[in-house]
Amino acid sequence: MVKHVQIRIDAADHKQLRILCAKRGCSLQELLENVILDYMANSPELQSCGKEVEYGTHYDGALVYDKKRRSIARLYGSFPEYARPVCAQPSQMIQA
Repeated sequence: MVKHVQIRIDAADHKQLRILCAKRGCSLQELLENVILDYMANSPELQSCGKEVEYGTHYDGALVYDKKRRSIARLYGSFPEYARPVCAQPSQMIQA
């Protein structure tokens, strides 16, 4: 699934970006996408997550699993049933 990002920049900064794109032979979208992906690849916060952030399965949600109670403590966004822990029953889930 592709997500779109909009940003506001000054006209002078936009002009400099267009000049940079012309010199590199790329589109503004390609340039900004590369800048964002490079920033994320070098981010210490995401490096601690491991390779699964870059290569793993992606969901539009997350969950917090309580190992002692063997249940889902919190469920955020859309997290598919097949990806949830096997021992967590739907009646045990708390929607956050």
